[in-house]
Amino acid sequence: MVKITFKDVGQGDSIILEWTYKGQNKVAVIDCNIFQKTNPVLNHIIDKGYNEIEFLLLSHPHADHFSGFYDLLFYCRKNGITLNRFLHTSQTTPDFLKMASRSI
Repeated sequence: MVKITFKDVGQGDSIILEWTYKGQNKVAVIDCNIFQKTNPVLNHIIDKGYNEIEFLLLSHPHADHFSGFYDLLFYCRKNGITLNRFLHTSQTTPDFLKMASRSI
């Protein structure tokens, strides 16, 4: 069974998927946004004490979907949390960068 948690991050949601596989708790994140000067996804990861994230997925390159990724990635690196995959639905091209900067 997969538990799906939608974190209110203002415009839209960040999504956290949690499940158990072979007795181990697993987690994945879709989008990660700062909202009212907090990072609801990062707070969830900290509160649950995860030491591994199966994947992070950036749905599209708008700031209201990726503004919290830096803090999450920094926390993972600083605390030895394994990130198995980082996925995105965009190509890294000048158009991607223009679209991303327009959303800030």
